[in-house]
Amino acid sequence: MKKINNFIMYCSSTGWAFLILTAGFALSLFLLLQSSAQFANATNNFQPFDMQSTLSVDDVDTQLTFYTNESKQIYFGFFIIDFFFPLLGGLFSASLATFSLRSLNFSWFNTLQASQWLLLFLSPTLFDWLENISTLFLLQTYPPVNFDVVFIMLFFKSAKLICLFIFQTLAFLFLIMAVIKFGMNVFRTYLKNTMSL
Repeated sequence: MKKINNFIMYCSSTGWAFLILTAGFALSLFLLLQSSAQFANATNNFQPFDMQSTLSVDDVDTQLTFYTNESKQIYFGFFIIDFFFPLLGGLFSASLATFSLRSLNFSWFNTLQASQWLLLFLSPTLFDWLENISTLFLLQTYPPVNFDVVFIMLFFKSAKLICLFIFQTLAFLFLIMAVIKFGMNVFRTYLKNTMSL
């Protein structure tokens, strides 16, 4: 865990590392959307379960009847991509939040860094992986529909969405605060230089 925390700190303070991380995140998103579109074409226009935010038990039960061998094969490719996408997304959000917090120069930032609380930004990643594993198990045992697994999958989905909302909101809130602080510093410098003329 400490190595992951150090990696986040490194990406947040090293421009080229953050750019590579951003590019990897963008590439994984592109591949995920491509795979999702292929899956929908083979499954009566239904997106993979992971891509449906408002999925219900009845939706799962209905959509599984349209899963063909082709769509299942496509899903396995989607599963591989969706291992890297949430990981890169979590690292991106954590690095962005860390960069912003460092810029804001809060007194408690060093304590936050040392305690590794920044790893909480990866909690959506964990729940996304658990959701994917549940979905894979559901497909491997279908038919019949294992409703216990469906409930577990939907629980992990809900936890993922809640954590995403919380930590992405925090990351962008910190970024906005950092941009405002930077703008105010630039404005103060401008005023100071203007008044000294």
